[in-house]
Amino acid sequence: MTISVPIHRRRQPVCEHTGAANSPAQVQTSLAGAVTLGMERGRFSNNVHLRGLNLLLLYESGCRARCTYCGLAKDRPEVSEKARNHTFIRVKWPTYETEDILARVKDDCGRMQRVCVAMVQDHRAFADSNAVMRRFRDETSMGISALITATVVRSREMVEEILEVRGVPLVVTYHPAYLLRDPRQKKETWADLQMVMRYLGMAMPVKSGS
Repeated sequence: MTISVPIHRRRQPVCEHTGAANSPAQVQTSLAGAVTLGMERGRFSNNVHLRGLNLLLLYESGCRARCTYCGLAKDRPEVSEKARNHTFIRVKWPTYETEDILARVKDDCGRMQRVCVAMVQDHRAFADSNAVMRRFRDETSMGISALITATVVRSREMVEEILEVRGVPLVVTYHPAYLLRDPRQKKETWADLQMVMRYLGMAMPVKSGS
């Protein structure tokens, strides 16, 4: 069986933002998230319900990074500038007003349970991601996570500011892929994990032979 959203929750699609777009006023979201919130026409099969909403900051100037496999990379010769600014991981990520997304989340009857706010490489991304997360903290009951950019978040103090945004116990640490690129951060990541274990009352692992 295939469904879109349940008939009693069917809502009119929301027009994508057009023209210059800059966070935190506008954000991109996954196509699946937009369909789940009824902002984009579409349907899922087998009664699937998406529980997590992914948001991506964006700026008129684009992302300054040139990550090899990222759909936002500026050196993608195979696509136009317009297509580059409207795709991420090489599929459509529509742009909406942050206010419109929040309004749909509030009208979602709790189906969306988590939101992840992702930075891009831009000097404004740190403050703007915090601003978006604060809106979700203050106006929804969703769990909140942050996908940070290591070249933007460059100090422990900045990490701690992200921790304070949610207002509940939360630890932000490095992505495993980043640890493969920079093993020097493994010690700091292990310290983060130990902090979580202490908070949860978990026993610390014992080194073999000790």
